[in-house]
Amino acid sequence: MRSIDKILEYSLTKQELGALFYWEIVNGCWWKWGISFDKILKDNLEIIPWFGKKKSEKLYEDIRMICVEHDIDFRFSKGFYKSNYKFASKIYKLLHWAKFSHRFSIKFICFFLLCKYWKEFYFIKK
Repeated sequence: MRSIDKILEYSLTKQELGALFYWEIVNGCWWKWGISFDKILKDNLEIIPWFGKKKSEKLYEDIRMICVEHDIDFRFSKGFYKSNYKFASKIYKLLHWAKFSHRFSIKFICFFLLCKYWKEFYFIKK
């Protein structure tokens, strides 16, 4: 069993996932009304020298699924800070192979940036 399967809370079929995207309940790792994180994320994963292309693609897809769950948590009102914290915690768990200090730093940065830049969108949307 892959790590991502242990981390994800929702078991979505391809049809359910397609419907969530179609009705714009989720949008993956990009902010429709602002910055696109998809390209930034993909570019940064591909420059890691000891990460092969196949491995970076799998990690990218795993992170996108965590983004989908974050969007679901946001849409169904798990709360601003709680949904951001859950997202950062899932990223921390996904990077289990990295050093503790790196994982913790990434978790903190994810949480901080989501709270800082997503706050404006969150309160406009609600």
